[in-house]
Amino acid sequence: MEETLKYITSIGKELTLIEEAINMLYWDQQTIMPKQAVEERGEQIAYLTVTSHRKYTAKGLIDRVNFLAREQNFKKLSKVNQVRIKKLRKSLRKARKIPPEHVEEFSRLVSKSLHAWKEAKAKKDFTIFAPFLEKVVDMKIKEARYIDPKKNAYDVLLDSYEEGMTAKKIDKVFPKLRNGLIKILEDIEKTKQYKQQKNRLTKEFPIEDQRIVVEELRRLLFLSPEYSVVGETVHPFMLKVSEHDVRISTTFKKNEPFFSFSSTAHEAGHALYELGFDPALKYTILHASPSLGMHESQSRFWENQIVKSKEFWDFFYPNYKKHFKKALKEITKKEFYKQINQVKPTLIRTEADEVTYCLHVIIRYELEKALLEEKIKVKDLPIEWNKKYKEYLGIVPKNHSEGV
Repeated sequence: MEETLKYITSIGKELTLIEEAINMLYWDQQTIMPKQAVEERGEQIAYLTVTSHRKYTAKGLIDRVNFLAREQNFKKLSKVNQVRIKKLRKSLRKARKIPPEHVEEFSRLVSKSLHAWKEAKAKKDFTIFAPFLEKVVDMKIKEARYIDPKKNAYDVLLDSYEEGMTAKKIDKVFPKLRNGLIKILEDIEKTKQYKQQKNRLTKEFPIEDQRIVVEELRRLLFLSPEYSVVGETVHPFMLKVSEHDVRISTTFKKNEPFFSFSSTAHEAGHALYELGFDPALKYTILHASPSLGMHESQSRFWENQIVKSKEFWDFFYPNYKKHFKKALKEITKKEFYKQINQVKPTLIRTEADEVTYCLHVIIRYELEKALLEEKIKVKDLPIEWNKKYKEYLGIVPKNHSEGV
């Protein structure tokens, strides 16, 4: 049995190294890759992805996992290895049903889609991205049918991100949450404080100074430059390249200084969570978050409970004001704290306050589920998106870039 576990770990190591290489390529693609390299990068990632898939679904690994899953052998395993084999077996059952050709084609499609999305975002034109998204949705539905043709496609795919979760379970919670938040927002909007609040953080906050502040924040949040990198991209994200190499990214906006600050705190939360896994589990299926909900809870904790707190700004504001003397000349610490904690519906999820944030998530859930259940088509998305933003948040996007 020890030899069998060693074999499984050796394959796990190979798969981890391939995954880390893919993440490195993806990071580069999102941050500094030249535009003309889109096609080649798609080929590189597709090659590594299908190589990993073939290695993962090879008979040698499947046979050994099934051997250890037999009752008489399973009982002899440690608790950790029991969980490991159980998760591996479930994952392999899914993976072996998906043809390598599908995996390769989808990987290429994602790379091209990313490039089309960036162009559509810049030109405020959803029609540039729509054909790619249509193919993505079609291929994900196809993937779900490969895995389990009898189940709801959304449930099949959701299980890979939040194990055991189903649309039925979510639908018991989200409507109540949605209606409750809308009511809270309506009550807030009736108050005198809400009607009087104004955005005073509109002056120019130099990008170079924002970069310095973001670097100071990274160090404050215990994210040492020795094992982390901050890059710039259109949409902030975090990727783990290896056990001691996490990459976060942010976006700088001259007249929205808190965007880069809060998004850095958010992505740092993801990074800190990734750096916290037990080194003893390295190269196993357990050296990763078991839940994206758990992952998001860590990023939101640092973003909201920490860097939006009064205590944090009692400490940090004097230093922050030194960098932006001109823009913050007439804004006191108390006023600044109020400014960054205003409740106000916005069109962008990553800029949302704590009251309205979940409404953005719910809108995406409802639309994504409708797409995967084939109740709406991709071409319907701009209209459906705008309807929900009007109904839930009382605002309507002026263009596709602000909206869908």
